[in-house]
Amino acid sequence: MAAQGVAAIRLRVVAERADPAPVERVDFKPLMSRREAEILFEIDGAQTGESPAWESHFVESLVEFVVFGQRPTGRIAQADADWLVAMIGSDWSPSIPALLKALVLQSEDVPASIMRLAMTTGAMRARPSSLV
Repeated sequence: MAAQGVAAIRLRVVAERADPAPVERVDFKPLMSRREAEILFEIDGAQTGESPAWESHFVESLVEFVVFGQRPTGRIAQADADWLVAMIGSDWSPSIPALLKALVLQSEDVPASIMRLAMTTGAMRARPSSLV
């Protein structure tokens, strides 16, 4: 799926989705596999960035899966970092900066590829309201 890129998946999911209204509530269920995580990336690709509930669910689910779902906890394995970078690609959705920021802040050991992508997406920029 990573070879398709997020843009192609986004187009397919949006085309299949009859009602593109923002998601208002999402129940948390821990991810059990990469395939489940990939499905979240597919759904995220169809989002417009208008749903704080979706973004929160997407970020929390992936951070739990990647950072805390395997031992040693609190670290992102290089294989997971490579997979994440491939899943995100160069055409990221509005939720990706929040995901990358959460990964950086909640991991004890952040691979350079994740840090570079976080910087590229602007995930680590301070918001004006946080400077006051």
